[in-house]
Amino acid sequence: MENMTNIDIAQKGRVTQKWLNRQRGFTLIELLIVVLFIGTFVGIMWNRQSAPTEGQRQSQWSTDLMAIVGGTRKKFIGASTTGAAGTDITSQLVGAGVFPGDMAPSAGGPFNPWNGAVNVLAAVTSFQVKSTAMSMQGCIDAVIEDTSDAADIGLTNISINGTSVPVTAQIGLGVAQPDCNGAGDTNTLIYTFNMR
Repeated sequence: MENMTNIDIAQKGRVTQKWLNRQRGFTLIELLIVVLFIGTFVGIMWNRQSAPTEGQRQSQWSTDLMAIVGGTRKKFIGASTTGAAGTDITSQLVGAGVFPGDMAPSAGGPFNPWNGAVNVLAAVTSFQVKSTAMSMQGCIDAVIEDTSDAADIGLTNISINGTSVPVTAQIGLGVAQPDCNGAGDTNTLIYTFNMR
């Protein structure tokens, strides 16, 4: 009986040893599933981190707008006019290097951070900056930010989707929100600046 037990134990030991040999690592399928899961997770997080937020877009637009305004004034310093009212002077300003590089003026632009067109129009002794395809929130934030105390004092008027709003003080949410009502990215702002 003792021999029988030793044989059973020996056989069980071999079975256990064979089972352990087979279970030392992950199978190729298990490894691929883990790598796929980690890759998907990293990809989702990368997209979230790299996509600009609405606040970042609006902040970039305000910075770009001030660069356009300053560059346009510099280009026409000492001139009595920017041109006939409504004349598109965008290409003239692109050639003069007025637009910031992030607006991609050489790639068919210039474009705002929402990928809408930006144009500068002559208005005799003033000029207008037109920005199209802005999101509703971007439009609201831009109107409020660009008319704040820190805004350019030469800003005299903003047309929000065709509604003209004189700028005598900061425009608040009560005015900006109803006027920035374009669905999706369809809002258009036209800023009028004095040459100063």
